Amino acid sequence: MELNKWEKAFGDNPSLENAQKLEHAQEEYNTTVGEGVSNNSKLGEDLGEEAARRHMLQQKEFEGAKEVDDPPLPETPNGLKRFDQLWRDKDGNLVIVEAKSPNGVLEWRQSNGRPDGTVMVKQGSIEYVRTILADMRERAFTRMPSRPGPCATYSSRPTRTFEVLQYSPSILTGLLRRNALVSIIPRHPFPTGNAEAGLAVLQQSAEGWIGRLEGRSTALGEALDTALTLAKAHCLMDPRGATFPTWDAWVNAMQVGSAVFAAATTTEGQVQCRIAHEDRMLQATGLQPYVTPGSWLTAFYLAVVCRERDRITALCQVPLSLLRENSPGFDEFEFAWIDTLQTYWLGGDGLGQKLVAAIDGTDPQAVRSGQEVVGKLLYPPMEMFHQIVRGDNDGFNRALAAALQWHREYWSEEERAVLVSGLVALGPLAMTCLAHDAGIPIDVESDYLPTVLVTRNWCGEFPT
Repeated sequence: MELNKWEKAFGDNPSLENAQKLEHAQEEYNTTVGEGVSNNSKLGEDLGEEAARRHMLQQKEFEGAKEVDDPPLPETPNGLKRFDQLWRDKDGNLVIVEAKSPNGVLEWRQSNGRPDGTVMVKQGSIEYVRTILADMRERAFTRMPSRPGPCATYSSRPTRTFEVLQYSPSILTGLLRRNALVSIIPRHPFPTGNAEAGLAVLQQSAEGWIGRLEGRSTALGEALDTALTLAKAHCLMDPRGATFPTWDAWVNAMQVGSAVFAAATTTEGQVQCRIAHEDRMLQATGLQPYVTPGSWLTAFYLAVVCRERDRITALCQVPLSLLRENSPGFDEFEFAWIDTLQTYWLGGDGLGQKLVAAIDGTDPQAVRSGQEVVGKLLYPPMEMFHQIVRGDNDGFNRALAAALQWHREYWSEEERAVLVSGLVALGPLAMTCLAHDAGIPIDVESDYLPTVLVTRNWCGEFPT
């Protein structure tokens, strides 16, 4: 409020100019709020609460929603470590509303729960929701109720308020599934009964392929397929990509993907590549059946996810003519898409025209590839990239949500639903990493999109 501003200014510097401005602000305050009404931050908070409440009532999307107030949300000192408002829509979904006083902004705070308290989380993000839930759980188990039972009040509080235990489990589940700022795209059902055994087999296989690369570098194609499968398989039980083994597997896959093109394009007899924590001397392979637009995109996406700028640059210097020469059966839009990404990264000319050519090339009448693969898997990253280039935050998040929905549709088919390849949406993940690094807020959450990979928490953990 202006009165707060000029009270502070006058306190810091009691000049005539500040005194006049303070007097003017006081007059405006008296006219607006009322003479004799104390000026404190509670007024701004109350205004924000009521404005948020009226805003919810006016939203068509939430028509028929009712505020959860029986029992009310727990009161805390200064309103910290709690949600401002909680609403239930007509379908039973829960909506979190963050109310702000005039000139208020979404703020950052230290996390609690997942991820651990070493990172900051922003109001409105799913990690902030998890943090508040963790705070509520702690209060539920550390404050002793004044009387037993699921509706216990707390003797340390003068008003009738209830903690998180009263909302479990339905409200806790709902809070993680729906809030006003984050869209959730669930992953298709996938069997987990043999997950540990399957990971062990994949780990052994990946180590085997990588271990024989120095003696047989033309095995890079099989090594890339196996390493990427292992990386995605880790995300079955670790969908956020929060553990070190998951990150290690993704880095290994990235290193193999880049090595495919380092070995294919080197003009020397050998090339040194770091793979799985070792520097390995690989033989020059030249063009091989696995050196294709598809493997280039996989290598590029992996390098983007791992934020490997030098490897991205090296990939963007792979001649498009080399890929054309080795891949005559591929659709033209795939070469146009690679050309777009190379132009973007290297700062070349004609980015817009190249992107338009790539997108237009995915028209069902123009492609030889399966139309479902093109429409649901190959095209969506292009539209996401389009929104990044435009700097359209909302447009990007709509494109991301659509990409993950199409990914889910494609991999939900019965014959595909048990394939590890569908556990992570690699192309959309890479575009989301680009968007995150460009400052675009990510308002979509999904197990197809490991959060910790997006937020680059593990980057720099070890030499790559």
